[in-house]
Amino acid sequence: MRARPLLRNEVFSFRDHGDYFQPLRWFTAMELQHGRLPLWNVYSASGEPWLANPQTGVFYPPAWLFVVLPFTTAYTLYLFLHVALLGCGAYLLFARLTRPGGAALAAAVALTFSGPAMSLLDVSNNLATFAWIPLILWCALNGASTRASATAIAMSFLAGEPYTHAGLFETVTIELFDRFVPHADPDFLEKLLTAARDWIARNLRHRESGV
Repeated sequence: MRARPLLRNEVFSFRDHGDYFQPLRWFTAMELQHGRLPLWNVYSASGEPWLANPQTGVFYPPAWLFVVLPFTTAYTLYLFLHVALLGCGAYLLFARLTRPGGAALAAAVALTFSGPAMSLLDVSNNLATFAWIPLILWCALNGASTRASATAIAMSFLAGEPYTHAGLFETVTIELFDRFVPHADPDFLEKLLTAARDWIARNLRHRESGV
């Protein structure tokens, strides 16, 4: 699916590709190629903050492919690399949770080419953020170095989907808290986060109802 566009110098055009992500990548790349930091996009709506939008991925290293490669090549390669990253990270994670070999490989392939994962191809910021999650979880479970763990987390953040990253942060925080902070109730932090979410939801409902 990804080899054909690369060989034919084509890009995907369905759903969000043609009307959102291609213009986004094109404008960002053009600004950076001309040595300008894209603070504002005058061509989007009536003008839009650009650097402040995490989806532009200005500081995300894989997005710099658009600066150094032809646009069509960079666009397809960007998607392909993140699918490959998801698969490799998934294999490491499943091999750590079970054992290296065929079962871990089958689980990694099933995740990588599952419907939900493939549906992210047309929302590339979600795909890029999600692709780092198995590797981050592997770092947390495997006791990876601080530098390696921080790099993987930072890359997921810079990829441009804050909601996915926030869910990941909650998961990793619970895992690390349970491992390194002694407490009587093993579900303490999860209950604390659930209570915090419920409190925020109640306050939002009260604000909407005017109470």
